[in-house]
Amino acid sequence: MWLVLILLYWPVLVEGKNVNRNVNPEARLNSKQLILYWKYPLEEHYVVTEDGYILNLFRIPHGRENNTTTGPKRVVFLQHGLLVDAAQWYQNFPHNSLAFMLADAGYDVWLGNSRGNTWSKNHTSLSPFLEKLWKFSYDQMAKYDLPASIDFILQKTGQQQLYYIGHSQGTTIAFIAFSTNKQLASKIKLYLALAPVATVKNAKTPLAQLAKLSDIEIKILFGRKEFSPKTYFGTLFSTNVCSQEALASICSNLLFVLNGYNEENLNMSRVDVYTSYVPAGTSVQNMIHWKQAINSGKLQAYDHGRLGNKFHYGQVKYFPADAYLNSNDMYCTYILYWTPLLQQPSSPHVILCCPPCLKAEPIYYYVTRIALKGFHPQLIHWANPDFWHTTSLIQEFSH
Repeated sequence: MWLVLILLYWPVLVEGKNVNRNVNPEARLNSKQLILYWKYPLEEHYVVTEDGYILNLFRIPHGRENNTTTGPKRVVFLQHGLLVDAAQWYQNFPHNSLAFMLADAGYDVWLGNSRGNTWSKNHTSLSPFLEKLWKFSYDQMAKYDLPASIDFILQKTGQQQLYYIGHSQGTTIAFIAFSTNKQLASKIKLYLALAPVATVKNAKTPLAQLAKLSDIEIKILFGRKEFSPKTYFGTLFSTNVCSQEALASICSNLLFVLNGYNEENLNMSRVDVYTSYVPAGTSVQNMIHWKQAINSGKLQAYDHGRLGNKFHYGQVKYFPADAYLNSNDMYCTYILYWTPLLQQPSSPHVILCCPPCLKAEPIYYYVTRIALKGFHPQLIHWANPDFWHTTSLIQEFSH
């Protein structure tokens, strides 16, 4: 994709330097370098999951000014959404990046990287060149990645519980994990779900058009391994095309392909930074799983087909949604912040985005039956990615 865009904009790359505004230096950095650029401390940790995937966790143990604090700190774990990496949480300036805001507020900040993204492609026995390594979706992220990461963080910090903040797919895997793994859920002090996703049947984003294709057609188009990884060509395009003021609006549409259009909250002066970190990759199988979720309207396990389902689940049909996510089994306290582009309510009283709402029943029903600590009104002026590249993050969450 990036190569095609570069060829289309080649005259701009060659002749457009005169109209090129200064490239944001962060656009040329990787996700680790970006933390260090802003003078925050960085630790890098590796976690091995039960099924052998090696996940790369970033840690910001303290802020820039509170590095002399002694004693245990409140621990917070931030898990990114689909097709991005940990940099999602700190692509803005420090005063408007959630990871940096939390570190400066005295939190011990840990940042996850889901299997298959730029930082988590390794395995104890499988090469990234093998198709078998890419046979995963958010099923495995919920079953293996989240428990391994949380247990590692608690062991490393000596804490009994942590705060969990998920965005988009990061909320999906949490809903699954915390409703099926009671022991894991007991380790969560509070779960904040930003743009929570448990159904995408009414998704209106351009990428949702993949749902019109069959599984086979998607595999023919994109292969059977990695989907939309971060590449050198992507960085080249971001720094040479998206850094030009006249073209920033065009480049911003690349960000809206996944999450829907909302330029109002986008910091246009940093489009080159945002596009240089997106996409960060996942598996084709994971994208097919999301396609299945759009078509079914349910949160259920990956459909491997008749023979595959028989092998994995012991039955030919889809794995039952109610067995996969029990609406009464959210074992931790959580707060929802939701947006309209991925989660469309059928009425003001029915929210289809929160995990218990698979049957589209009234909100009050779930407030009485699960540990719902708070419900933030719909951020009607926000799109899904506004939780990480908006200009108004500090206004919404500083309190």
